[in-house]
Formats: sequence, C-alpha cells, structure tokens
Amino acid sequence: GILKMNNLEEVVYKLKKDVFYSTKQFYVTNISSYVLDKNFKTTWSAEKQSAYLKSILIGLPTSKFEILVKDNSTIYLLSGKNRFFAIKQFLDNKIILNDDVYLTELNNILYSQLPNSLKREFLLNLENIQLTSFSSKTVPILKKIGNKKFSKVSFY
Repeated sequence: GILKMNNLEEVVYKLKKDVFYSTKQFYVTNISSYVLDKNFKTTWSAEKQSAYLKSILIGLPTSKFEILVKDNSTIYLLSGKNRFFAIKQFLDNKIILNDDVYLTELNNILYSQLPNSLKREFLLNLENIQLTSFSSKTVPILKKIGNKKFSKVSFY
C-alpha cells in the first residue's frame, strides 16, 4: 500500500527532475540559427505552403514549434519542420504565393514584392508563434518513452 505508493512517487520524481523546457516567442531575427536535418525535404506541396503563409499573413493562429538548444547556440527544430521551411523559404524569396484556397489576389507574389505594411504584418504575426524549448537533458527521456519526433535527434 503506502510503501508501494512512495516508491511510485520516487520513480516519477526521479525522472521529473531531468525534464527541462521553457516556452518562448518565435523571433524571426534569429531564424538563421535554426538547423533542419541536412536531408530535410518538405512533404508539403507548393499550394499547401502558400496557403499556410497566407494564413500567417491574415493572423490565423498556428501551432507551436518544438526546439532543442544545444550548447546555448545551435537550435535544432524538432517539430514544425514543414511550417518552418515554408516561412524560411518565403522570407528568402524562394516561394511564390500561389494557391486556389483564398487571397488569390496575392498569387504570383514573392515576399519582397509585398507592400512594406504587409511585410511588417507578416513578421508581427510570426511573433505570435510559440516555441517550446527542450533542454538536452530531456531528450533521453523522450526517446525512451517513444516520442517519435525525438527519435531522430542523433547527437546523443
């Protein structure tokens, strides 16, 4: 009874002490610090990327990114890779907006071709995206419990 409960609490608290994360805002100013897998290829079509980027532009909420910070400088993206890729490619003028979903008036436009007011709006809306930042101590635990997004973190 009581002894078994104390042992269970001990086991849980022992693992819990190695779980470290924080929630932050996504700042586009350090976007070049983020590292995607070398072999990453987006699974999203150009149309899906375009629709996603337009949704950010009009201020629709988007899912958070999950990251791992190593050595206080390198940021590994663990989830949201397709979303991040679309944002990065758009800001680098490598994606032309083009879809049949909505805002077709913006089709065939690069980021650099947007009016400055819409560029500012896009960047401000990006800051509404939340980050969950995991410490490196947490990765072995997440791998152990079978969290797939952490199974490919290979520097441990």
